[in-house]
Amino acid sequence: MRKEFKVFLFMVFFCLSEICDSLLPEQKVCTDLLPLDYAIHKPPAKEGKSTKVFTWVQVLDFGDINQANMDFLLHTFVIIVWNDTRLQVEQYRGTKMPTTLYPKCREHVWMPQLFFETTKDAKSDQTHLPSTEFKILPDGAVYVSTKFILRAMCELNLVYYPFDSQTCVFKISLMSPNALNELKWIGSEESPYKNSRISVQVLKQPHLLLFYFKEPTAHSVTEEFAEGNYTSLMVNFRMTRRLTGSVMNVFIPSTMIVVMSFVGFWLSVEHVPARVALSVTSLLTLCTQVHQYRTELPPVNYVKAMDIWLFVCIFFVFSTLVEFAVSYNDQHKLYVNVQAFQSSKENEAKKRKPSSVFKSSWAAPPEDNGIKSRSSSKLTMTGTHKPPPTKDKKPIMTKIDEICRYLYPALFVTFVIIYWSYYLRIYHKYG
Repeated sequence: MRKEFKVFLFMVFFCLSEICDSLLPEQKVCTDLLPLDYAIHKPPAKEGKSTKVFTWVQVLDFGDINQANMDFLLHTFVIIVWNDTRLQVEQYRGTKMPTTLYPKCREHVWMPQLFFETTKDAKSDQTHLPSTEFKILPDGAVYVSTKFILRAMCELNLVYYPFDSQTCVFKISLMSPNALNELKWIGSEESPYKNSRISVQVLKQPHLLLFYFKEPTAHSVTEEFAEGNYTSLMVNFRMTRRLTGSVMNVFIPSTMIVVMSFVGFWLSVEHVPARVALSVTSLLTLCTQVHQYRTELPPVNYVKAMDIWLFVCIFFVFSTLVEFAVSYNDQHKLYVNVQAFQSSKENEAKKRKPSSVFKSSWAAPPEDNGIKSRSSSKLTMTGTHKPPPTKDKKPIMTKIDEICRYLYPALFVTFVIIYWSYYLRIYHKYG
């Protein structure tokens, strides 16, 4: 029995030695790095002290903002650096370059539990393996870099659209309170790497279709909860909207439509089909523009700068239609009155046609009798009607048409100058 037990022990030691010999050098580093009493679930900080986790963000690509969903795509490296005094890193101290370890070593080492609060979807990029880099820095600190593809939220403020500037916030937080672990930017005053690292680094300048991308800024926010204080790191991605698309697709076409509606003032009131078709077509085209631009934006409960522009354009076009309706109605009434007057005049002339008896008695009234002369004058004035407006005298609404030919363009040009002066000042102020 004792002999069999010895054989069993020999086989066990033999297998263990074979396994150890078959380990890769990187895997042996993992075993050499961890002490026997290492507890992966406990943070490295001692009692009363928190572990400083220095964070560094490298932006690989910033995708265009999806305005309808209010989010954006972000390809980034999130790098965290901290000191774990329990690890056996003496052999790596003082080296000129960081020592890259086997990536799976991170599975056996305590790591800060990061989460991205403003993201809708986050995943580690597995396109190019490995997506995580695990190093020991020359000062003995642990360095972990992970590549993420993130779909992050971006709350848009569209009050000044399309003269707006937007700030999308990317928020990094820890699951544990500051009493245990505390997030710090690697470029902060407390960081030993502040002179050699930038907190947020853009590796390649993004070229967005709708916005001008500006240099991002970094800051931190400490929030108080029942469990304690939590520090979050914030990256502000600032962008200013490009105006070219809005000018070409909305402002220029809508201006041309309004100007086209003013052509109706130069047409006679009698040209009913032409003036009505011109105003109605312009009105429908502007309504289509309103619907088209709103489909690209999220539904909001406030008035945007673009709404003001399009609503004023609609008002100008609609008012031309109203002005024509009033002019046409007045012109029609005038025509009816003239026709009625001419008809009554003809009827009266037929009734008052003198007979042969009256012709002889009225043919030569005595001139020496002043009384008869006055009575004769009274008789001739009896039945006289007020003459209708002649064709030589222009109707009042025709004059209003002529005034509107110059008044409407002047009012619209005034609106355009005030509108663009105000919003361009805001655009350059916040852009």
